[in-house]
Amino acid sequence: MAITFQAGYELGPNDLHIYFRDQYGNLFDPPAVTYSIYDMVDVGQYQTGIRTLSPNGFPVLIQPASQPAIKFGPGAYYATWPGLPCIPGVRSGPYEIRWMWNYPGGQPTEKRIPFTIVQFGTCGPSNPSTSGF
Repeated sequence: MAITFQAGYELGPNDLHIYFRDQYGNLFDPPAVTYSIYDMVDVGQYQTGIRTLSPNGFPVLIQPASQPAIKFGPGAYYATWPGLPCIPGVRSGPYEIRWMWNYPGGQPTEKRIPFTIVQFGTCGPSNPSTSGF
């Protein structure tokens, strides 16, 4: 199911989140959990301002990179993005969140989850999420 957010929506624990479970299904906390958000635009289209939903898009990092995730329970974390996307340079279209973490004693791991931002009218708070995540 597609994950979509409306401009101005404040992300919370029910939106862009991730849960960590061990092999027995128990929730656990990795030593560190971070995330980065990327604008998934096509390189040629980006320069003209025309958007594309192509899976071959070129990812553009939305600064800052490697933000610490917010813990909201055992093994449960979420990403925040204040004023989504009422920030200069952030547009409607396809995005991707990249979660990064290390299992205890293991190598870094990454999970990528696509989502979309839509903008209707003016940017403002209290616009609902239509997250299917």
